[in-house]
Amino acid sequence: MKNLIGNIIKKNLPKLYEELIFRKQGRYCYTYNAAKYPDSFLDKNKNTFENNAESKITETIFCFWTGENEMSDNRKKGLKSLEEKTMMKVTLITPENLEQYILPDYPLHKGYELLSLVHRSDYLRCYFMHHYGGGYADIKTFHHSWKKAFQKIKSSKKDKFIIGYQEVGGVAQVGGKLYDDLKFYYRLLIGNGAYICKSNTCFTKEWYNELHNRMDVLYPKLIEHSKRNADYPVPYTYLLGQIFHPLCLKYHRNLIQDNNLKPDFTNYH
Repeated sequence: MKNLIGNIIKKNLPKLYEELIFRKQGRYCYTYNAAKYPDSFLDKNKNTFENNAESKITETIFCFWTGENEMSDNRKKGLKSLEEKTMMKVTLITPENLEQYILPDYPLHKGYELLSLVHRSDYLRCYFMHHYGGGYADIKTFHHSWKKAFQKIKSSKKDKFIIGYQEVGGVAQVGGKLYDDLKFYYRLLIGNGAYICKSNTCFTKEWYNELHNRMDVLYPKLIEHSKRNADYPVPYTYLLGQIFHPLCLKYHRNLIQDNNLKPDFTNYH
């Protein structure tokens, strides 16, 4: 009888069936333990949210276009949808206006200009989320208002750091036990294509610190790349997903999920 009912649910309500399976398998029962990941950057950070300086949430959605190249028609449509559908102010950061947002005490890393355009965007979303807070969105098509999500994170308790859509399963390949847990518990994570952050939380601090640690390591290789036309030394997810997803797992109880923030992942190039 149980198998019959299960098959009926699986056929007619596949999302509900998947949810029930995930709960049965314990995929929502995770407790972070740094000892499980001794080689990860997660074990190097000892911040707790009680020690944070004041957080803020800038009332805008930041987007980044880091090159001089023109946006494709699909990107232009995506930006227009952000401006029309989210019902929030949208701030497009480009090379022309970036400097006015860089804080004197927190300059961009000296290797920033040596990064690819994609990795510059990865770098800047961390910089802005840590120092300014507010929304971040990939330049893709969006279909829903963000007003309630902004209100929800602004009125949340101090230990809620970010609101974003539930990760769909494409976790960064970090290797080892950490990667196994990211894959198994991916529904606890939020996707890195759109979210709203409080600034200066332990999440953004650890994100910012690890980003700069990696930039320090990469800098000599980036110099060599620029001088000798060597192979570009930065793996695709190295400066974003490989940091962001592990932190989401570590701080999953400090996240809020809202799928109204999810972008449309089709036809955006």
